[in-house]
Amino acid sequence: MRKTLSSLVIALVLGWSGAVHAGIYQKGWELIEAGDYETALREFRDLAKNEDAGAQFFLGVMYKEGYGVAADFTTAHMWFNIAAASGGSEDSGADIFRDSLELELDMISFEAENYRDYLEYDMTSDDIAEAQKLAREWLHTYTLLVP
Repeated sequence: MRKTLSSLVIALVLGWSGAVHAGIYQKGWELIEAGDYETALREFRDLAKNEDAGAQFFLGVMYKEGYGVAADFTTAHMWFNIAAASGGSEDSGADIFRDSLELELDMISFEAENYRDYLEYDMTSDDIAEAQKLAREWLHTYTLLVP
């Protein structure tokens, strides 16, 4: 049931994504479905370091479901935290492309928050605190979001 739910959410994220992002995410999901987890992890990790909220979200799914890694709710929670922090932004109203990208990021952020919150039901308070600490450390290392 959980993997079916993840597949549904993945399909929704792919549907929300712009053409360029959808191609990247679709390729990653195809690698996962083909069992090439190592390549999918490598590609999503590279994108995640460039503040790609969608890749960060997919890493959360991979750790939640155990795709190519041991299922690890703490690490999944960390990735969903990072995706939620990376997604969403203020509306500049610059143009239609920028507006659609902001909507995409808002949706990814929303789903990441939902997944993160859902995981917390199966985690201890110590696990949650560790996941939050790991997310802060990662954000501090790879982004400008945390001073």
